Amino acid sequence: MCDHWGMADDFPLISADPAIHHGQACIRGTRLSVSVVLDCLAEGMTGDQILAEYPTLTSDGVQAALEYAAALAREEHRAFSRCCVKFKLDEDTPLRLAALLRERGNDADTVQDEGLTGSPDSRIAKAAADERRILISLDLGFSDIRAHPPGSHPGIAQV
Repeated sequence: MCDHWGMADDFPLISADPAIHHGQACIRGTRLSVSVVLDCLAEGMTGDQILAEYPTLTSDGVQAALEYAAALAREEHRAFSRCCVKFKLDEDTPLRLAALLRERGNDADTVQDEGLTGSPDSRIAKAAADERRILISLDLGFSDIRAHPPGSHPGIAQV
C-alpha cells in the first residue's frame, strides 16, 4: 500500500493495493470499494441493509468509508488511488519525466537515483520487479515477452 500522505494512520480501515480491485480505495481486508458503500448510502440504503447485502463489511467499515469521503470532500487528503503508482525510469528516459510523475503524486525512481547506470537489462528489470515498479524505458528489448513474460513484473512501458 502506498502512503505518501499519512492516509494509513488517518484511515486504518481503508486501504489501496494495486493488486486488489485495481488499486481503488477499499475497506481493509475486503475487495469492497469505498465507492460501493457510498453508492449504497446515496441510493438510500440504511447501514443495516448494506451490512446484510455485503456480509464481509462491518459497521466500522461503513463509518470509515464516510470519514474517508468527507476528508476527500474537504480536500484534506488526496485519494489513495492517486499515490499508488510506482515507476522506475530507465537511464534512457529524461529526468523531467520522473519530476512530472512525482508532481502528479506518483512514486518515481530513476536508474540514476539507485546507482544502476550502465547496468545490464536483466539487473534493471529485476530491480523494477523487486520493488513492484512499472519500468519505463526506450529500450525495445523490454517489450520482448519471451524475456519479460506478463506476470513476471508489474508492467513495462516502452516509450
